[in-house]
Amino acid sequence: MATSQSPIDAIKKFYSFKSDFPVVDRSLVDHAPMRLQAKAMVHAPIELAFRALADQTTWPTWYPTYRSVEWTSAPNAEGSTRLVKRKGRPSFEQQVIEWEDPFRIAFCIIRGREPGVAAAAEEFLLRPMGPQACEFTWRFGAEPAGIGKALAPVFRGVMGKHPFANIAKERMPKKFAYYVTSLNRQ
Repeated sequence: MATSQSPIDAIKKFYSFKSDFPVVDRSLVDHAPMRLQAKAMVHAPIELAFRALADQTTWPTWYPTYRSVEWTSAPNAEGSTRLVKRKGRPSFEQQVIEWEDPFRIAFCIIRGREPGVAAAAEEFLLRPMGPQACEFTWRFGAEPAGIGKALAPVFRGVMGKHPFANIAKERMPKKFAYYVTSLNRQ
């Protein structure tokens, strides 16, 4: 006897993992057809900023589209994996592809539902700017797939106006800087 799928089950299926992605290296953020970058000045020591990056529980505080982030393997090392649950979007799993304390953490998506994307990576880079300041740089790169390949030229042209680009390029780096700066005042 066949049972019909409830609306809740349909939503759960839609938000579940759909495909696997290749593990890529950080160079994807330099050479991918689709790229974003944003910077902000953090008025706190680089070590404090890196601790905030390493503490996955803080990410929803400063990354506007993230609802929760949790390690799914041993944390804080190359090869570690984490589950990212987003607000209003499907969840995805990432793998750490670079961990250089206190300067850099880079991730690539290894599982998720990202139509039109063959591979994606992001890098969070900290550069010291004195004993009480550092520059925070976020870089993202994606390799299109399927319909994404056809739309890549359009994507590049409108990306600066896309809501995700605004969140990533404007709000997220500033929220991270504000969050870490507030920690430095405590």
